Amino acid sequence: SMYKNAVVPYVHSSLQKRNTNIKRIERQLISYLQRLCTKNETTSFFGPIQYGVLTSEQQDIEYNFNQKETERRAFMPYWSIKVLAAQMKECDVFFPYLNVKLSYQYTKTGDSIHSPILEKMVKFPKPYADIIKHLTYENQSIEQLAKKLSQPVTWLAKKLRLLEKKRLILIEIPLSITEPDSLNELRSWILKIKDVEHPDLSLWQERLEWLWKVKQAYPYMTLGQKQELFHKLESTFTEWTGEQPRRLGGEIYADRNLLYEECHGPLNNIKIGGSIKHVLKQDVPKWLSICAKHGEQRRKQEQALAQEIFKTMYPNEDSVPFLKFVRDLSNHPDVHTWEKRWQSIKTEIEEAITHEVASNPKSVVHLSLEYQDFDRDMAWLTSPDLMIAKKDDDSYQVILGEIHDTIMVWGWALQFHPEKDKVNEQLVKKIQKSTQHLRMLNMLSSKRFKIVPFEYPGTTIQMNSFSNSPNEKIPLSQLKVTYTKEGLALTLPDHEEVFYTYNGELNTMVHSFFSLPRAVSFSIRTGESTPRLMLGDLVVQRAKWHISKQDIWSKKHTGSSIELFYEAYRFHLKESLPKEGFAKLPGQPKPVYVNFTSYFLIEMLEGLWPDGENCTFSEMLPNLSELWLSKEDQKTHTAEIRLSYFVERS
Repeated sequence: SMYKNAVVPYVHSSLQKRNTNIKRIERQLISYLQRLCTKNETTSFFGPIQYGVLTSEQQDIEYNFNQKETERRAFMPYWSIKVLAAQMKECDVFFPYLNVKLSYQYTKTGDSIHSPILEKMVKFPKPYADIIKHLTYENQSIEQLAKKLSQPVTWLAKKLRLLEKKRLILIEIPLSITEPDSLNELRSWILKIKDVEHPDLSLWQERLEWLWKVKQAYPYMTLGQKQELFHKLESTFTEWTGEQPRRLGGEIYADRNLLYEECHGPLNNIKIGGSIKHVLKQDVPKWLSICAKHGEQRRKQEQALAQEIFKTMYPNEDSVPFLKFVRDLSNHPDVHTWEKRWQSIKTEIEEAITHEVASNPKSVVHLSLEYQDFDRDMAWLTSPDLMIAKKDDDSYQVILGEIHDTIMVWGWALQFHPEKDKVNEQLVKKIQKSTQHLRMLNMLSSKRFKIVPFEYPGTTIQMNSFSNSPNEKIPLSQLKVTYTKEGLALTLPDHEEVFYTYNGELNTMVHSFFSLPRAVSFSIRTGESTPRLMLGDLVVQRAKWHISKQDIWSKKHTGSSIELFYEAYRFHLKESLPKEGFAKLPGQPKPVYVNFTSYFLIEMLEGLWPDGENCTFSEMLPNLSELWLSKEDQKTHTAEIRLSYFVERS
């Protein structure tokens, strides 16, 4: 769409007059190119995946290139397979083979259904009571249910559709939300239908087989062949389903296309050792211990707020259904006040670091904190993103990026690993060792984008979707919120213990009340500018500046304006900002690249920046001269390294 709607009109225009439409196209192009070239965060492209090892060798970084063709794989996103399944569901030939189950939002007693939100029991007349009596939360086909009731499938059809319309049951083609390849799962389901002759069955078998062949062949096609096939796939998808094949207008991280590719890069024998390994083994764990202490202190304040909220809503109760708690909280008149209080929580360790930095006038501040004593029983699972800068003297500097509170056990991150099953097994054992003394819950979301939701060892709470894991599975309707002296806790029937949820990067107030504490980085700010922060040899926070739009542009500039460019360049000199950096703007999901010597980038910045709003400008680290990953053509590339860290009870 960028090529069609921006590149082609732009190069075909005479450019004799730079009108509003041309400026708009230029902003689109500049915005797209800066993201592609500096951050690799365009939709569906994150760069090739590589694997390496930590070594004890003196050499910091060692690698070589494999000249063989890089392995590529294509896949169709989950949403598109769900759309296809919904179309298939409407065909009568498939009805007996559809799965039917109770909605996870209700509980059942005999032939009656209980609503946790309304806290009342609903009784049904015959024959609906007989149907309810034979339903469970497990997958069973409508054909199997009919046999239990000794009734024909045609007798069931109208009655099940009515129960489905009231959202009391789920009727679906079973697609596990934790299965990476949903197309293969749907294809396997239809191939199990034997000894049936029907034109709709043959039609959909042919369609899915064609999609499967397209998916398999796509990565090895030339660019021209891919373009031709992609357009055919899009028109065919719309013809089959009536749905548009591109979604959300190119929004970052949205599943907007029908085919994606992942790639195994050409690097071999990546070894990281020497001074870099020292930072990874010493300084990174030291900072993670500080983050854990911050998470522990924050959790105490979150639990105090949670207790206050619970007693405000339920002064005479000690336990309520989880669904009721979420509904009542979202509708409460004080919910926004509570959200603001939750967001503004400050911890002792956060304030101590802020005070230390504020009292130090240097442009680079080395923090004096050592390892922190934190509660090691709280199952700390973290995956930090790290970048490496190569300095002029050929030494290396490690820069901490985001810290994810998940562990990459399966899915895209390990799909090309030569021993992925072995790595999976090792990671699961690590998680089990860290959580063996806790009752752990997975909150299995009903939404999925490119990355498959993680389901770790423990119990799985099913919300709308199901998984095919061996975990014990419990419907959401059975989950309760219980008031304890330590705070709020999740409880289940027939379990005396309290449960904790895995984090899964769900940074919301409600989730924080019930999850493990998070060992993630927190932002330090000291006035209008904050220096670079280091712990040992690890950069834990890049230097940043907090700027209002009014500080740079005192008036509105229209047309092609040298004044707009001049004022921004003068501000950069006056405030000693680096020439290049990233601006985090309100309304933009990711920072945008800024270069104060580029007119088009400055114009883009001004156009994306809402009037009256502030932005945070941070230094580019590593900068373009500090990149270390180079191919034989000497072009340099950014590289992000992800590691997983655990605290084992032993």
